Amino acid sequence: MIAYDSGPMLPISCDELKEHTGFLYEPHLRGKRLFVSLFRGQVRITTSLGNEVTSLLPELHHVPVPYGCDVILDGEAVLLNQAAGLPDYEGLMERFRLHKPAKIREAMKHQRIVYYAFDLLYANGQDLREEPLASRKEQLMQLLTANGTYERMPWAESRGPELFEAAKQHGLDGIIAKRKDSSYASGLSDSWVRFRHRQETIVELAGWRKRSFAWKAELGGEHAGLLEPPFTSGSHQYQKQQHEEHLQLAAGMIRSEDRHYVYLQPGLRARIRYDRQLSSGLLIKPKFMEYVT
Repeated sequence: MIAYDSGPMLPISCDELKEHTGFLYEPHLRGKRLFVSLFRGQVRITTSLGNEVTSLLPELHHVPVPYGCDVILDGEAVLLNQAAGLPDYEGLMERFRLHKPAKIREAMKHQRIVYYAFDLLYANGQDLREEPLASRKEQLMQLLTANGTYERMPWAESRGPELFEAAKQHGLDGIIAKRKDSSYASGLSDSWVRFRHRQETIVELAGWRKRSFAWKAELGGEHAGLLEPPFTSGSHQYQKQQHEEHLQLAAGMIRSEDRHYVYLQPGLRARIRYDRQLSSGLLIKPKFMEYVT
C-alpha cells in the first residue's frame, strides 16, 4: 500500500503581511495536519510525524474520489464546534485521545470532524510533488468531491491582507501564503509563509523554572505558561542587561520554592504576544516582548 512517509512541507513565519504577486492565500485553521492515502480501496491516515491514526477517524475512511483512483492528500483535520461552526482545537485533541471503537462511535454523533485537503501529492501512479502548486490544486479540484466530511481548502489568488482580516474576524489563526509555482518539498520552505494573528497582554512573572530557566507566567492568578528570557533567541545586549537586572530584583522577592520552581511575591510583569488562550488558561506560543516597570 502506498503512503506518504516523508515529512510535511512547512511554512516559515512572518509578522508583516504584504500583497505578493505569484502567491495564493489560504486560511490557517486550528486543526491537525494529516496525510490521507488511498490505494486499491484501502485508506491509511498518518500525522505529520508519521504516526498512523486510521482507526481513530472512521468518518474519513471513505475518500470522495472517482472509483479506482489512488491518491495521497495533504490537509488539515478540524473539529467544528456545533454552536459556532468554528474549529475547536481542544475538542479535536480530546477526540484523538479516544481509542476504543465504542467511544469513537459515540463521539462521532456529536463531534463533527472535517478534513480540508489543500494539496495533492500523488494521483493514479503519478508523483505530483515536482509539479507547481497551481497544477496540483487544479487536479485536486477535479478529483476530490466536497461532501461535508472532505472539503477542499478555500484559497484566493489576491487580496491577502483582506483575507487575513477576514480570518481574524472569524476567529481563525491567520493565513498561509504559498507560491503558485512551488514544488512540494519536506521541511521548512520560504515558498510557504504563515501569518498569524498575535494577541498582546501583560502577565505577572510569578516565579521561574530552575532547570532550563524560564519565567512562570500568570494571568488573573492562574498559571498561563512559561516564558523563555528574550536573549536566548539572539536579542540585543540591552535586553540581556534588562533580564539580569530583573533577576536581581526577583532575588529579593522570593517567597518559596520547591524542587522545580522558585516562587515570587507579586510585582514583576512582562508584555507578551501569544496566539490564543485555551479554556484551561494556558497561552499558546507565548513570546516575550519586554519587561513592564
